[in-house]
Amino acid sequence: MNNAEVGTMTLPAETPFITFPVPAAIAPLVPDLGAVVARRVPAESPALRLLVRYLEILQDTSGLATPQLQHVVATHVYDLLALALGATHEAAEIANGRGLRAARVQAILAEIKAHFTEPKFSPIHLARAIGVSPRYVQ
Repeated sequence: MNNAEVGTMTLPAETPFITFPVPAAIAPLVPDLGAVVARRVPAESPALRLLVRYLEILQDTSGLATPQLQHVVATHVYDLLALALGATHEAAEIANGRGLRAARVQAILAEIKAHFTEPKFSPIHLARAIGVSPRYVQ
């Protein structure tokens, strides 16, 4: 819902979800931003999956120590959010080289940290988990 609307939401007890305000800064990145308010983004959306992983990684706030880092991270989140909501072609090109790339690197590092001791861990398995090619991982 937009900020002008009053509403409630009822969910089953065990329903995970993420909600946050959509900043006006992404309005130029997503055509007709108002039309996507409260629209469900499919769980299999690669941009949404990376956005969720990136937000999970950001739970460790030590990476947000300076205003410059905070600005960079906010830009990455805006990029991923715009991609998940349907960025324009030009905005998608920019986001692919900026926020999407950063989120992929962070997801790869998190997967390595979590699974590097497993005997079957390999660049191929890692690539499948992230949704990229093995060559990208290498």
